[in-house]
Amino acid sequence: MNKLNEEQLYYAVFFLLDRFYDQNEEELKGGLFEVFLSAMDPFVFVDSRSADPAMSIEFEACFKKTFGERNLIGFDEGFQFIKIYFDYYVGIYAFDLQSIFKRLSKKDWEKCCNYFEEKIKLFNKDTELNKIRAEISDKALAYSENSENIVRMTVPTGGGKTISSLRYAIHHAKKFNKNRIFYVAPFNSILEQNYNEIKSFLPDDVSVLPHFGDMLYCNYNESLATEQNIKYMSENWNSYVIATSMVQFLNSLFDGKISSIRRMRGLINSVIIIDEVQSIPYEFIRLFNMAMKFLAYICNCTIVLCTATQPPFEHMDYCLRLDESYEMINGFEDYSEKMRRTRIIDKTIPGGYTADNVADFLHSLSEDCRTILCVVNTKKAAFEVFKSAKHLFEDEKIVLVHLSTNMCPEHRANVIKNMKDEMKNGKRVLCVSTQLIEAGVDISFETVVRSLAGTDSIVQAAGRCNRNAERDIGYVYIVNISNEYENVSSLKSIQKGKSATIGLLKRIKKKPDEYEDLLDLKAIKKFYIDYYKNFDKKDLYVEDFTCSIFEMLSTNEKGSYHTKTLLRAAMKTAGECFEVITDINESVLVPYKDGKELISELLSEGYKDYDAIIKKAQRYLIGLPKNKLKDSYISVDKKTGIRFLADGYYDEIYGFSENPNLDFCYF
Repeated sequence: MNKLNEEQLYYAVFFLLDRFYDQNEEELKGGLFEVFLSAMDPFVFVDSRSADPAMSIEFEACFKKTFGERNLIGFDEGFQFIKIYFDYYVGIYAFDLQSIFKRLSKKDWEKCCNYFEEKIKLFNKDTELNKIRAEISDKALAYSENSENIVRMTVPTGGGKTISSLRYAIHHAKKFNKNRIFYVAPFNSILEQNYNEIKSFLPDDVSVLPHFGDMLYCNYNESLATEQNIKYMSENWNSYVIATSMVQFLNSLFDGKISSIRRMRGLINSVIIIDEVQSIPYEFIRLFNMAMKFLAYICNCTIVLCTATQPPFEHMDYCLRLDESYEMINGFEDYSEKMRRTRIIDKTIPGGYTADNVADFLHSLSEDCRTILCVVNTKKAAFEVFKSAKHLFEDEKIVLVHLSTNMCPEHRANVIKNMKDEMKNGKRVLCVSTQLIEAGVDISFETVVRSLAGTDSIVQAAGRCNRNAERDIGYVYIVNISNEYENVSSLKSIQKGKSATIGLLKRIKKKPDEYEDLLDLKAIKKFYIDYYKNFDKKDLYVEDFTCSIFEMLSTNEKGSYHTKTLLRAAMKTAGECFEVITDINESVLVPYKDGKELISELLSEGYKDYDAIIKKAQRYLIGLPKNKLKDSYISVDKKTGIRFLADGYYDEIYGFSENPNLDFCYF
């Protein structure tokens, strides 16, 4: 019998898992044996030439040995069989964990635990807020003794969930001898901050791999790793702790590229922390739920879902299977009330605000507030509001700050650091930002103004208001910006979120006794019910095939007539069509500070250390849509393929501008 390759094994098992957890499907009524057999024989979804008739014979023998001659079997038996078959092939062929991967021993995890506990003793517990954070952290530590596979960490914003989840993870890894820890976040802005925080709580000889995007950089102790094995670790997630983006994480599960599949095996027997889980787009939820069940109950992973606003994944179609004691931190409502530092006030008006209207409102608030944050939904709105505010405040002593993803990570980090320093020095500060500041940025403003969005986003913005309880109460004002200045019609999730929030605000006005404001836990639950109701069922729809990725991976009704076997699932096609971001931006190196030197090195053609450039370049990249890559200001290094931006098209305040005279580029 030929060996199963990694792609075959993974897709086959995933297909089986789909069938078991969704056994109400019509096709299951005919008997699970045929489902098993069709999944394993003969892997035509990979390559028809790789068919191995002996495989189905061995499979049938294994099946009958396990269950006798019964054709229709129950859930528990079927699940057991999957595990037996999976473990058999994993152990023999594809995933020899002992030889392929480095693993931390219990002794190593114990060293991590001891280091962490010594570090956390230094934390200040004098304030009431810090006492609550310490209590939450202690609960996470106690919960690490539990063996549940899928758990939720629901903590109010500012409750210290990053450190608490890491504390849980390393102690849990020690207790249950896990291979590694993954920290997954939806936005690079979160990763940029939390990667350094995670690193500071672990010993220097424990490698932490940051895998953010298209270009990788690695901060390893050079005595422990060469450039070659750093690259290998990046490609294979063969490190002890990995901080990666949701894009990379989902690609490893669903993308058909060999590099993605290779990384997937690194997830086996790991603790996976998924931060800000509410940010997962609706169209991915079915696939996400299936993947979490696969990782938890087949790959022996522990999944930690972290957020202040938990989506009801367990109540949806193809629901997430939660364990009996799945709440890591009990008493969320009590903590939420104790940590209540803000009130949300509805300031929406018919027709919406112009950019000048928003600037006027910000000016009126500045009479009583020294620090104000204004969060909008688009880069165009951020620029327009900032421009109006700059004109309005030109004769006043106030620090004006603009933030958007038109600025590279190093630029944003410097601006945020300088802003924090000005705030510490007692300066007046007004920051106009896109959503990038809502999560993962530890900063506190007296007042926040939020452009109308989903309630989950508004709660995140509220987390930047009065974060450390500097005042008795801080205020978050909701404004609606007109389509002329902030058009989100093409941004489906934001548009649907706005609609659900509008309905909730109307309900609060009619029934003020039902919800206090949008921060009320009952209001958040109501938001999610309405939000998910607004979406159709075409998750990850593929126009060329007139069906969704989910349909391809399950019943595949539209394409089933193409196959000559019992297998309907179009695994290979689904992998080829899968994209986390449908309109993928291209990475461009910008001439900001050290980015200028990197571009000069590329232009000189005298560089030798390509890997060193890649590592440095990570901090000086922006993403531009393909239609913005114009020859007039974009060049490409022939040797590396790296794109870089010409001088004059990057501004110290706004970042990328399409024209040197700062006729700003909106997209």
